Order: sequence, then C-alpha cells, then structure tokens
Amino acid sequence: MNDTSKLLRENLRAAYDFAYKAHGAQTRKGTQVPYLIHPLGVARLLFLAKASEPIIMAGLLHDVLEDGGKTAKDVEKEFGAEVARLVEGASEPDHHDPWKERKQHTMDYLGRDASVDVVAVALADKLDNLMAMHQDLDWFENKSEFWTRFKKGYEPQRWYYKGLLDVFEKRKRESHLLEKLVPRYAGLVGNVFGK
Repeated sequence: MNDTSKLLRENLRAAYDFAYKAHGAQTRKGTQVPYLIHPLGVARLLFLAKASEPIIMAGLLHDVLEDGGKTAKDVEKEFGAEVARLVEGASEPDHHDPWKERKQHTMDYLGRDASVDVVAVALADKLDNLMAMHQDLDWFENKSEFWTRFKKGYEPQRWYYKGLLDVFEKRKRESHLLEKLVPRYAGLVGNVFGK
C-alpha cells in the first residue's frame, strides 16, 4: 500500500468515526436500517467515480450538520476548511422552513450557485437515496404503502427528484464526476418514478 492510499484510509476512518458518533442509533426513514449505511453509500459512489479525497470525505460527512447535530466549525476543526465547505454546501440551510421551500431552495442553489464539487456530493447523496428507494420498493406488494414512510408522499418526492434531474443534466458537463453519475441518477429516476 502506498503512502497516498494509506493516508486516504486513515482520513476516511477518522471521517467514519466522526459520522458514526454524529448519527449514533439513527435509522433510515421508516426502516430499521442503520443511518450510517447511507453516508457510506454516498462515499462509495464518489470513490468509485474517482472523486478527490475531500469530496469523498464530504460524502461520508454530508448529513452531520442536518441530522447529526454537528456544526461546520466541528467539521472544519477535524477535517479542514475544504471538507467543511463541501459539507456545508451540501446541507440545507434552514431545516425549519416548509418542505417544498427547502427543496426548491436546494434545486435553485445547486443549479446556480453551488460549486461543481458541492453538486457532486449532492448528486451522490440523491443517487444513493434513489438506489435505496428502488431496492426497498421491491419489498412492497402495495407500492403506495412504501411512500407512507415519507412525510411527503409519492408526488412531492417525484417532483423533487425529477427537478433535481433537470439541474444535474444542465450541469453534468462541468465535471467528470457529474458525467459519470448523472446517467445513473437519470436511470433510477425513471425506474422509481416512471418517465
């Protein structure tokens, strides 16, 4: 193992430990699946797409602000300003605003103002969500029952994920990461929500 891959493993281990402490006993919506499975999936997607180390680490840490009670300063102290910037950029600014306003803000921000690296983290996050939805839907004979696990049901989720697809499609030529991940995202949007 060369020095670079050893350092990456050590840094990812530190990020994993930080995320593990932040997410504790949390589970994924409507399931008993440990929450930590999701950030690990996001980091895996970014790793496979050959993202840089800060982007992979941000993928692993992307929910510690929104769902783990941590602050951007906590992340910066442990992992540096670049990782903190990416995590903060991939987080919703005010979790108390109405759902549709928050989601519209996210789409607008990712479409206009977010750096391409923040878009990559957000895309991997949503792609991992879609992968879980697609797999979980197979366990439900009554598909409408699946959507009850979300505070907002099928139609709002469809609006959001299809809206994000438009954003990601418009930005995909800005980065090799987006070019690799957007087609997978598009395919899963079709599988989960239909054309």
